[in-house]
Amino acid sequence: PVEPSVDVTPGDVLITSAHLFLQTGDDYSTVGGTSEINRSSYTEKTTSLMFTTGSDVTSLQVLYEQGGGTRGLNIFVENGFLKASVWSGTSYDIVQTAITAGTDHSVAFVFNGGQGSASTIDLWLDGALADSAATFDTLPKHGELGAVGQVYQSTVIDGNGISATLAFDGTVHAITQHNQVLSPAEIAALSGTLPGGITVPPVDPPIDPPVVDTTG
Repeated sequence: PVEPSVDVTPGDVLITSAHLFLQTGDDYSTVGGTSEINRSSYTEKTTSLMFTTGSDVTSLQVLYEQGGGTRGLNIFVENGFLKASVWSGTSYDIVQTAITAGTDHSVAFVFNGGQGSASTIDLWLDGALADSAATFDTLPKHGELGAVGQVYQSTVIDGNGISATLAFDGTVHAITQHNQVLSPAEIAALSGTLPGGITVPPVDPPIDPPVVDTTG
């Protein structure tokens, strides 16, 4: 079933919701439609999720996506890897790291633009930097709504436009997004919000996910 759209709160912590306990391939929540998330241009953005992989980490599955065929970003599973990509026009950049089935994780995907040729994307898994790649300077606005748990309208995978659902075979527990590059300590704080691993909340009623305000 479709969950209600994710709420947006003021400040740097942009996405928080009680509707983010999304299970095994049939739940998702739409995201976007605001200048904070997708309707402005961005030189910095950190998207963080807490999730548990399902039994399948081989099939192509989308945990999070925003944007469409022209520009956007996403986080997905494919062939035993957790991957994150960003694209604009003909530019497409991707980072990845290996994962296993039935495992609790936190991920932070950092777009660190505004640095000219030194701009990067960085993938952090469980508080540790897993991969980094060069990228373009600015992510322009992208009007299409995104989604947590599957593709809502369209996305780009491995440089190709995709409109299939590609539902995640696992559970997304929480998501935050900041329009800034979080420091390693701030990313570690997000990954350590639930000490000892993710505690799965009850399905009914859903509970508010943990939110760390790293802006002070």
